[in-house]
Amino acid sequence: MLGGVLDITERKQAEDELRKLSRVVEQSPSIIVITDTRGYIEYVNPKFTQITGYATEEALGKNPRFLKSGEQGLEFYQELWNTILAGQEWRGEYVNKKKNGELYWELATIAPIRNAEGKITRFVKLAEDITERVRAEAALRASEERYRRLLELSFDGIGIHSDGKIEFINSTGARLLGADNPGQLIGKPIMDFVHPGYHEVVRQRQMRIEEAQAAPLLEEIFIRLDGSHLNVEVTGIGTNYRGKPAVQIVFRDISERKRAEHALRAAKDAADAARREEEDRRQEAEQRRRIAESLADVLAALNSEQPLDDVLDLIAIQTRQLLNTEAVAIFSRNTGDEAPTIRAAQGLSAGYIREAGLHLSYDALKQAIESYQPVAVSDTATRGGPGKETERPAPPPFWAERYRAWLAVPIIVRDAVYGAILLYYAEAREFSNDEVELAVLLGNQVALAVENDRLRAKSEEAARAAERNRLARELHDAVTQVLFSASLIAETTPRIWERDPEKGRLGLEELRRLIQGALAEMRTMLLELRPAALKEQRLEILIRQLTDGLMSRTRMPVATTVVGDCRLPAEVKLALYRITQEALNNVVKHAQASQAKVYLDCQPSQAVLLVSDDGHGFAPEGIEPHKLGVGIMRERAKAIGAQFALDSQRDRGTEITVTWEDTEPDQR
Repeated sequence: MLGGVLDITERKQAEDELRKLSRVVEQSPSIIVITDTRGYIEYVNPKFTQITGYATEEALGKNPRFLKSGEQGLEFYQELWNTILAGQEWRGEYVNKKKNGELYWELATIAPIRNAEGKITRFVKLAEDITERVRAEAALRASEERYRRLLELSFDGIGIHSDGKIEFINSTGARLLGADNPGQLIGKPIMDFVHPGYHEVVRQRQMRIEEAQAAPLLEEIFIRLDGSHLNVEVTGIGTNYRGKPAVQIVFRDISERKRAEHALRAAKDAADAARREEEDRRQEAEQRRRIAESLADVLAALNSEQPLDDVLDLIAIQTRQLLNTEAVAIFSRNTGDEAPTIRAAQGLSAGYIREAGLHLSYDALKQAIESYQPVAVSDTATRGGPGKETERPAPPPFWAERYRAWLAVPIIVRDAVYGAILLYYAEAREFSNDEVELAVLLGNQVALAVENDRLRAKSEEAARAAERNRLARELHDAVTQVLFSASLIAETTPRIWERDPEKGRLGLEELRRLIQGALAEMRTMLLELRPAALKEQRLEILIRQLTDGLMSRTRMPVATTVVGDCRLPAEVKLALYRITQEALNNVVKHAQASQAKVYLDCQPSQAVLLVSDDGHGFAPEGIEPHKLGVGIMRERAKAIGAQFALDSQRDRGTEITVTWEDTEPDQR
């Protein structure tokens, strides 16, 4: 009985020990795989599942070769199997494949398990995942190979010397020193290749590098194997290559650079001369640029709506600046013997004009006008001016000495002389051909301004005639259309009335609306034909006539609201009327609106006009340049000093706001 108790106790102790051992195996950080003698898996621990991705039930009963990656051949596995079958332990590295196809490396130990009789009953494998280490080693080898390859491909010589001897040098460095290959230089003293005059400098630099101080960039003379000299640029870049004092150097051949520097010094004087010549050309180009910009300003003024006198003033200013004159005057020719008239002047004092006038320069001016050619007077003191002096009262001596040289250029418009431009200089001087040509060019700009002014006047007259014709056509077309509609309604209304009096009344109301619209349209057109009448009519009446006429033509409702007493200055009233007219035209032509609103609020010294619609709207920044409706409205608002605002969004309509304030209420 006692023996049975002892057996139970020992068995329990053995079971406890087995459970502890099982926990250790289960928690092991290593992969543990147990196979039978045929090589089929009987057990895998959790680390196996974690690393390979295969669940325990997926691995049991399989040969471990199902993890084979194909990296090792059949001979590898045959040798491994023969080793462990022989009862020997096998240890090595190989590549396996995870369930997801990813490769991983193992460092494994495989050993046989024997029973009490020494017979092999199973095999156990303990393995570590060394993937990261293998990859790091591969990356390190690749990095080392790239580094070595870069050193060999470098255009610079790169070397390392320790204990005064060359330990490493790349192919470029060996070639610079005259060797066929780096092996010829390994172990040779570095000082054998340094010019004796630099030995001390090299020693001191090496000491500073070994003391972890910065190594300066130096230019030295190295000696090739054949004894010839090589100018090099040397930089120390590191220390302690292998845990002992060492110096890494980068050096390049600067012999060509030295020769180039010598050639550069030889060419410096020629370069300075070329720079001076270039500076002269630059100044000449700058002068041409100033001329081009000035002429561009004049052309811009010619293409604007500026009055002729303003354009002539601008030309006089540009002429004075470009030709560096003391004063400039632009004259227009008069009929008969009457003296030319000054149209624009810069730099001429009122005293000179009053006391000297044309007495001094009249002959030069007259000859330029009569000859159609420029006339230059280089020195008035010598009386060398062309022509005979006129019998006019002599001006005060002071004015006679004020200007010593003149240049008169005729202004020719359509083959006829309009006048002349006269340049005044305080000192006697000779005029170059370039100066005369530039003065003639500026005279041509004056001729363009005069001709442009004449054409503008003719164009305005033609525009007024065309506007009257347009209004006459619109009057005819609009009234005819409305009256035709009214005629049809008047014709059908009696018959409709007999059948349905209510519809007959609606027809009469439509007839009344059409007739009122036709009257409003006619009044508007008649006012357009007589612009003076527009200024006399009250603004609220003009706007209501516009909206009534629009409703009669389009049958689109237009809500019109006028607040306050709109007794405004004539130019303000006319501008607001035109803006309303243009805005309503845009509503009809482009907005595709179902209704519109016009709101006018007139307060003392202020007026606010709003025109809106519920149309499809537009993006204001997308207005094409040739669509001038909005631009015209802006210009009309700006002309009276009003603020113009446009708010439009896609499918949300458009609103135009014009705000005018009287800046001089006390003077009205």
